[in-house]
Amino acid sequence: MNGPMPKKYLLLAPLLFVVIASRGQDISWQGTDAMMIALKDIVFAFAFIGLFYRQYRHKKTYDSTITLKNEEIQRYLNEKEWLLKDIHHRVKNNLQMVISLLNSQSACIDNQPALTAKHDSQHRVHAMTLIHQKLYSADNPSSIEMSAYVRELVSHLADSFDTGRRIRFEVSVDRLEMDVSQAVPLGLMLNEAITNSIKYAFPGDRSGVICISLSSTCPNNYLLVISDNGVGISSHFISEKRGSLGISLMERLSEDLDGHFSIENKNGVTIKISFLHELGAMRDKQYPHHRFDRIRGYDVGVFGVRA
Repeated sequence: MNGPMPKKYLLLAPLLFVVIASRGQDISWQGTDAMMIALKDIVFAFAFIGLFYRQYRHKKTYDSTITLKNEEIQRYLNEKEWLLKDIHHRVKNNLQMVISLLNSQSACIDNQPALTAKHDSQHRVHAMTLIHQKLYSADNPSSIEMSAYVRELVSHLADSFDTGRRIRFEVSVDRLEMDVSQAVPLGLMLNEAITNSIKYAFPGDRSGVICISLSSTCPNNYLLVISDNGVGISSHFISEKRGSLGISLMERLSEDLDGHFSIENKNGVTIKISFLHELGAMRDKQYPHHRFDRIRGYDVGVFGVRA
């Protein structure tokens, strides 16, 4: 940015001339030597002002270059964000089309196992659709805030199975942002575990509670727990119905997360998946001396607070 020279630099000239005048007054301007000294002082004064002006112009040019570069980088970032949002929007629409196609097949299916399989597939596709919908509407299209996602997924499943007040859901999820590569398998595992509890834990219109929690066990390590206080399930039944219960699917998905999957049968069924949070681990690797605490949407570190 170009502009007039700041007044603080221009004010130096009178100051220097005052110095020259005082020196000239001391020597009473007598003789050729005195005149030469005065001329040298004048030349020095103009050289001094010229040096300051050169530094000022250099700084202005440098600031202008930096501003243009920052604007160019911001433009590229905006284009990237727009492209990501467009991709998520298109994927969401395609997945919704799949759900519609599956729904249109209901009239052609006349046996219950096939209808059940179709409904299960629709729920799985919806779990993925919801992720891309969240990413499309979020400020950051590269990661999803899991707390809102889990609550919305639970609400959808409760409405789909018409649980009413018979089944109560307790959700406790730490504030956590996840990349889509981890959010999708985690969402599918949530869908499978919650669906199984709704369908099998409370037969004969029994009432009960399904608890879902996602919490940090140590830095960048998280534990997902889905439990119910239903009738439970025998180990023999689990081995026989492993495919139909989606347990094999959950085991494969936990492997995609490089996590550990376990299922327990004690006062109901409890499913646990422990895994490493890739975004947090990657961030700590890039900034080993920086401490990040996710508090109300801010990063708090040794360099201050960043939104």
